Amino acid sequence: ELNGKYNLGVSAKSYTKARKIASTGPGKYFKKRQVNANKLSDKKINEIRDFCYREDVSREAANRTIQIVDNGKKISVPVRYLHQSPQETYVHYISETEKGEDKISISCFTKYMPKEMKKPHRKTDMCPLCAKGKEIRATIKKLEAKTERDENDDNLLLQLKDELELINDHVKLEKKIRKEYNNQKEQLRNGEAIIIMDFKENMSLGSGAVETARDFYNTPHRSIFTIAVYTREGNDNERLCTRDGLKIHYFTFASDCLTHDTQFVFDCFRMMLNHEDWKSLNIKENRKINLWVDNAPQHFRTFQMLYEFKKLSEDHLKNNQLYLNYFAEYHGKCVCDSHFSLLSRYYTDKTKTLKHGTPVYSTPEFIDILQTAVEQTNEIKNQLNKKRKQSTAPYPLLHVTFFDYKRSDELQAIEQVTAPQFTSYYHFFFSKDFRLLCAKEHTDAKHTRNYPIKRKTVVQTKGPKLGWNKSRTLDSPVTVNALARKAKARASDRKKRTP
Repeated sequence: ELNGKYNLGVSAKSYTKARKIASTGPGKYFKKRQVNANKLSDKKINEIRDFCYREDVSREAANRTIQIVDNGKKISVPVRYLHQSPQETYVHYISETEKGEDKISISCFTKYMPKEMKKPHRKTDMCPLCAKGKEIRATIKKLEAKTERDENDDNLLLQLKDELELINDHVKLEKKIRKEYNNQKEQLRNGEAIIIMDFKENMSLGSGAVETARDFYNTPHRSIFTIAVYTREGNDNERLCTRDGLKIHYFTFASDCLTHDTQFVFDCFRMMLNHEDWKSLNIKENRKINLWVDNAPQHFRTFQMLYEFKKLSEDHLKNNQLYLNYFAEYHGKCVCDSHFSLLSRYYTDKTKTLKHGTPVYSTPEFIDILQTAVEQTNEIKNQLNKKRKQSTAPYPLLHVTFFDYKRSDELQAIEQVTAPQFTSYYHFFFSKDFRLLCAKEHTDAKHTRNYPIKRKTVVQTKGPKLGWNKSRTLDSPVTVNALARKAKARASDRKKRTP
């Protein structure tokens, strides 16, 4: 009747339901909101919270907070690390508090566990001196809290305070050097450069979408060395794809040479200086160039490094003011490390695809994978930058130049500039006549130690260690021919046993 007279298009089922609602009211036919009968009481929730905050269950994290909502307001609370996994924490809670049939499920326990409770995580590559200082402070606090101390305790307390004073000096020096490094980046002018160099942990090749057992256990290794160059591009009014107006160009070297020494470093450095991408950086004459490296004793903290630095200052960059800077011990983390992490992710992601079904074993193939990944990343960033507003800073593009470094296995003479106790200083430069090596504790230090240039020649006694290039799967003891021989032997054995 409604459809014919008013053309409403109401179904018979909807019409019947509407009539029932009109006669009985909406309560019977509307689905009521279900109330969770298993909801925990406030007392139980507070009991779980108090349990998680016990010192034997969790500990407070240093310098890490999380925002939670409390009574409609966001507040920051310190994160706490559990001493065990959430499952083990639940079992611990059940064994201590729950009795009989009142046990709650693990899902209910984790639901009402405070949000600031996190799984424990490992701190890696920490400074051993700073970690030692933390232990010494805790020991000193315990000794000073003793009501009765004997002579041994007093002697130990004096010794620990002397050690702590040296560690505090190390911390102050690290902060000072790191501040100088950051100031150099902020004050970098057009035509100047900051160069940072570092080695990555050797990467294992042989990865592919399909790997055999031999591929997995026999992988060739490659050295990865990167020179990151900071330059200032344009002015503040230009919209450039840079980070804070600084352009970072990475010169990354992959090599089958696994010997990380000073010769490796400066062979790569000279390759960079002769490349067109270095010349395109427009580094002007009579401008500062600061080199930054860590304190690795095999390749950076060497007398050969000082000789190569002198040769670089006299020949290749003689028209610039060149300075050599070292980070504080165990605090050499820099932009190269984040670049290395990106390369590892590129290689892992790309070799999982079917395009690379065959494992990669050669350096050119490895470089091709990384180069393709960088180009694809820049294409995506360019597309995203087109959609961003003009007033919004664009995503910085990746500028990476890859090299395949080949090392000769011939033994060569090593030239050195000897400077006793030069590891005590972190800022170096040469006098104008190149007769003195000037060393400072840091850039703003008042005292300067001048080393007269003394050269020394050392003969190499050991050649470089080289990684292999071809797959060892062909060297497997189990080949197709071996399977045929085994099958033939079994068949022959069966014939002999047949009566």
